[in-house]
Amino acid sequence: MVKKFKIYSIGNDGSFNYYVFDKRQLMVEELSKMLREVFGLKLDMYDESFDKNYKLVHKKRHFEKYKDYHESLRATRNNSRADIFYGSKKVFLTVICSASSRKKFNEDLFKFCSMPEPKERK
Repeated sequence: MVKKFKIYSIGNDGSFNYYVFDKRQLMVEELSKMLREVFGLKLDMYDESFDKNYKLVHKKRHFEKYKDYHESLRATRNNSRADIFYGSKKVFLTVICSASSRKKFNEDLFKFCSMPEPKERK
């Protein structure tokens, strides 16, 4: 069984949807797969740069090191858009998409995510 990641918040207003996750490398990698499969959005998993000999080098991105960083993903084929905000301990995802795409995304999401039980107010 795959370890489930925590999702702390989820909500929507029309075509705008938001999600809050733990900031974990494997979580972002799984999220990347889902964004590509459901919306056709590509989150780069590698950075490209040139070494001193001008040779192209690919380095795996370490998302857990990102802090106060934002990236935006867009797909022209279905007008979907996602924005990912990396905080110190959480990843915030916003997605603009159709209701049917949101339904598919949420179904896939809860295959590897779970929400913690709400705490009682005192």
